[in-house]
Amino acid sequence: DALILNHDCSGGIPEVLQGLDQPILPPARLGWSTRKKSRHFTFYNAIAKQFAEHIGLDPWLLSCEHQVADSVDFEDHDSILRLQESLSTQLSRTREAYADRGIDQSPFAALKSDVGTYGMAVMMIDNPDEVTSLNKKQRQHMTRHKGGASAVPFLLQEGIPSVETWRDAIAEPVVYCIGSQVVGGVYRLHGQKGATDNLNAPGMDFEPLPFGESLNVPVDNEEHECCVNRFYVCGIVARLAVLAASQEKAEAMAKGDAI
Repeated sequence: DALILNHDCSGGIPEVLQGLDQPILPPARLGWSTRKKSRHFTFYNAIAKQFAEHIGLDPWLLSCEHQVADSVDFEDHDSILRLQESLSTQLSRTREAYADRGIDQSPFAALKSDVGTYGMAVMMIDNPDEVTSLNKKQRQHMTRHKGGASAVPFLLQEGIPSVETWRDAIAEPVVYCIGSQVVGGVYRLHGQKGATDNLNAPGMDFEPLPFGESLNVPVDNEEHECCVNRFYVCGIVARLAVLAASQEKAEAMAKGDAI
């Protein structure tokens, strides 16, 4: 009656999935051959802002600054200079946000392909001059992603430090949802990476993330003699992301792109 898709479709929609009568969930057209990370963040930030304002919270705490560099050629000097300027602007925005909120740390940015997965074509940058001195191996890394296609559009994203640790390894929570419900999660770990590094890299590991309480509802400490459910905010972010993904799907279907 339906197909549950566990394929990122980086190289396009496989022939075996074309021309089917059964619905495919999620739609195959929302694979990485057509989907853009920047589009997801545009939807997500709008939803996070609306939610934060509704509950009286600073929207910056739930959102993520980003911009797109549409055409980047790591072999072209002028293109690199334009990218350097964009990175400088992105880091300045984060620096100003830190200053406004009394955060005493240096900003950094994630430079990543606007399409694709598996941690390919990703760099963490705290100085925009870094992109002008990439060696050949680094340039090649930044121009390839899963499926072997060139990575021309890039996302410049506000860097957010990973503050969790697990057995002395830097960790970040990965939360899974079915529909609007949080159903589980894992820690992505990397013992050779720091708090501002990309943990989605060779050598990473995963540990089950046990939830002592549901992530769909907060814990009332007056009724429970326990600590605050600190994973609750992870559940909030996950559910906001699900809403953003649903808007991506609706947009694709409205354009007739969804299969």
